[in-house]
Amino acid sequence: MCNKKTERMAASDGATGGGGGGKEAGEGGAGLVLPPTTPSDPGTPPTTRTQHAPGRRVSAASSTASGASLASLLAKLHHPPSSSLSLEGKLRIRATLDCGSDVLGCRFSPDGALVGAALRSGQVKLFTLAGTLSHTLQVPGEAQRATPAATSVVWVPGAQAQTLITTYSDGRVVAWRGRSVGVEMGGAGVDVRAAAVSGLEGQVVTFTREQVTLRDVNTLAPALTLDPGVGGHLVGRGPLWAVCGRGREVIGGGCGLTWWDARTGAATRSVGGVQVRGPALASNTHSGKVLSGSWGGGQDSVKVWDSSTGKLTHVLHSEAAHTSVYCVAWVGKDTVVVGGTDPNLLRLTTLDNTTVGVMRGLRQPLWCVDAHVARPHQGTRLALASGSTLYLLDVLK
Repeated sequence: MCNKKTERMAASDGATGGGGGGKEAGEGGAGLVLPPTTPSDPGTPPTTRTQHAPGRRVSAASSTASGASLASLLAKLHHPPSSSLSLEGKLRIRATLDCGSDVLGCRFSPDGALVGAALRSGQVKLFTLAGTLSHTLQVPGEAQRATPAATSVVWVPGAQAQTLITTYSDGRVVAWRGRSVGVEMGGAGVDVRAAAVSGLEGQVVTFTREQVTLRDVNTLAPALTLDPGVGGHLVGRGPLWAVCGRGREVIGGGCGLTWWDARTGAATRSVGGVQVRGPALASNTHSGKVLSGSWGGGQDSVKVWDSSTGKLTHVLHSEAAHTSVYCVAWVGKDTVVVGGTDPNLLRLTTLDNTTVGVMRGLRQPLWCVDAHVARPHQGTRLALASGSTLYLLDVLK
């Protein structure tokens, strides 16, 4: 089970570092060197963080019990002043976009031509790679009253008219056909989010803190609810924060990872040693590996698992003493990108612990990231969000 002690999140929230460990926690490779981070008081537990603003705390136990929303979590994080934004290594800024509201989720379209941003204001904005606003999606009738937050945005390849799915903190799921609402369904659960799992033809995965559901992508009707138990016992994973998968396999992350068979809904295995909070879980469909990030702090916050066995294959150590990871993504077969807090930065690193790119100086925690790995002549691009700012980056060869 998760540690229920009160967590004090650091004021300078940031991404994990990819520096020290490697396959089987091996030696770090050559690459960009991050400045050392001053460790906290040796008597302070690794899961405790001291804020720059005295008295403000976020309790893992209380936020779970009260069902605090994604938007509420972001609002509670203290955002200190930052140094100027800088990039090193293979990262270059393509565009910097002010979305006007906290970005709770971002995702590339299947062809990489658009980036969708789910906003705390309830809007979903779609941008081109040039950084121009293509259009804004808002459920009709919501503009005149307070709207629930948009919690996620995903495209579903192969669906009718390349269906775009958006979810909302009040439990609504909406399937868009172009710029119009195709199907709207309520009652999916507080803070419902969506995930597109490759290989699930005609289906989209939605999940709340307690439940994972497979839905028909065209009608949004529930097709299968995944079993919360393994071997007849309740999975001790705490609330779910992220879901990924490949083929007929769905993986959920919370206090540990859980695997399900998407054909039967049965849970097949679970592992501990992970505290996922935020979209910090990603599956690599080509290598069969799963990438996870932990918000609980420590220098082993980023781990890679063999999806078919559940065995740990890599530990990517951070040079920071209390790193919290809120988001991760694969950037090719052997390269990953991680972001979060302590300090606020994005790190691009290989699985042999060579840091090849760093973005630092972000004013707020890095909450979500997505990567579009295109054909070699098109290059790889990243979309990442810090507060209300959406950054589009190029990954250089």
